[in-house]
Amino acid sequence: MQLEPPRLRPRLSPTVICPAEPGQPRRERVGDVEVHRYLAGAMGKRFLGYLWEYGWAMVATFLLSLQVWIREGFDFLMPTIRPIRLS
Repeated sequence: MQLEPPRLRPRLSPTVICPAEPGQPRRERVGDVEVHRYLAGAMGKRFLGYLWEYGWAMVATFLLSLQVWIREGFDFLMPTIRPIRLS
């Protein structure tokens, strides 16, 4: 019986999708993290505004996730509704 060397799991390449703050790039790589940002919708102040803001975030996240998956594929996806500063 011959033993095989252990197979190492490939390193994960996380992809973050989040809204962009003014002046942030739409796409950047920070270390091993690929960051994709979409233009944030208007901030809601009442129920319908919050509903619009949340709905826009979900649609934009889904569409950008689909675009990333088709173009690059991804191993790990972390959608957020808060802007992320990694630098």
